[in-house]
Amino acid sequence: MEGRTSADLDIWKPASDYDRLELKTAAEKIGLLFDPKQTLDPKRPYLQLVEPGLTQLGEFEPVLIDRIGRLQLFRPPVENLIAAKLIRAEPKDLGDIRFLVSRHRPDICSACGKSSPDSIHKPANAPRKTLSISKS
Repeated sequence: MEGRTSADLDIWKPASDYDRLELKTAAEKIGLLFDPKQTLDPKRPYLQLVEPGLTQLGEFEPVLIDRIGRLQLFRPPVENLIAAKLIRAEPKDLGDIRFLVSRHRPDICSACGKSSPDSIHKPANAPRKTLSISKS
C-alpha cells in the first residue's frame, strides 16, 4: 500500500474470531508469512497476530477490520496504534504514523482522554513543545 513503510497486517488477537489453520492457509496461499516470531525480511509481507502488550495502552474498543464468512478480524483504534509506535519511535514507526494520520485522520485528543485540542493546550503565552513526524 502506497505510503506504508511496512508490509504487514496486524490482527488484534483478543477480539478476532478465526480458525487458526484456515487463516494460516489463506495467508500463506497469497504469499504472506503467518504470525512470524523471528527476525523478518523487511521486503516480505506478513500477517501478525497481536497480543496485549505495548499496543494495549489503556482500555479501548477493538475496531472491526473485516468479516469474511466465519472470519472476523479486529485491530486496536488508530490512536492506540499511533501511541504504541511513538513509544518505539524508530524511523519506520514514524513513517507508519505519517501514513496512519494521512489515511485515517485520527482524533489524537481522544487517545489522551481530552475532548478537544484546546483542552490540552497551555495558555497562549506558555512555551510549547511539539513532536514532528514529518519527513526530514
